[in-house]
Amino acid sequence: MAKNAPDVFAGMAVALARAALGDKEGMHAALTENVRTAARADLQDSSWVAEAYALAGESDLAIEWLEHSVARGYSAWEYLANYDRLLGNLRSDARFAAILERARVEWEA
Repeated sequence: MAKNAPDVFAGMAVALARAALGDKEGMHAALTENVRTAARADLQDSSWVAEAYALAGESDLAIEWLEHSVARGYSAWEYLANYDRLLGNLRSDARFAAILERARVEWEA
């Protein structure tokens, strides 16, 4: 995470909260360039950004960020497949199924 980690973490938290409230504009405002840059460097942070986009109904961006997270090594397959309700609107997307499969293979390795 960036050297100003508390600000980055707060930005992601605000983005998730705004997305959950249906405030896409507020979510985008919270996902500053600094927050996105820091999140790209961390597999867990990338998954949180994916969740914010998924909550906001921005499936393409959610898939992009989740793919990045899994590519960086996020292999919490069981959580992604069964418990992460924030990604719920992605479950019918074939791209989500492909990401889950990559995470499953890594998780079982």
